[in-house]
Amino acid sequence: MLPLLKEYFHITRAAATQRLRRWLADLDSSQFQVRKQAQVALEQLGELAEPALRQTLAHRPTLEVRQRVEVLLERLRQPVTQPEALRSLRAVGVLEELAAGVPEARLSREAKAALQRLARRSASSP
Repeated sequence: MLPLLKEYFHITRAAATQRLRRWLADLDSSQFQVRKQAQVALEQLGELAEPALRQTLAHRPTLEVRQRVEVLLERLRQPVTQPEALRSLRAVGVLEELAAGVPEARLSREAKAALQRLARRSASSP
């Protein structure tokens, strides 16, 4: 069962800081194609780019950068519609449901333990 789940769900890794900075800087490039590629790359990062996007806005960027960042942040507020993202969110929901089961049930204990591990990893992530 685990190999099947691994096939469908991919671990989210932190965005490489240097690439993220480069893409943010590229939003202000004099070349349209470079700006567009940076915007696409940041959009693909999704929520992983959100803190950096908000930080960019806080530093009063140029109008071009501000507009592109605002578009990206607005897209993050939209409902999730991509099949892979929906599957992942539903899997977390199932895990939460299992954890809420009878405390003596092994499946409930394992689900709780998995959620606790996820919480610890999230707390220790930068």
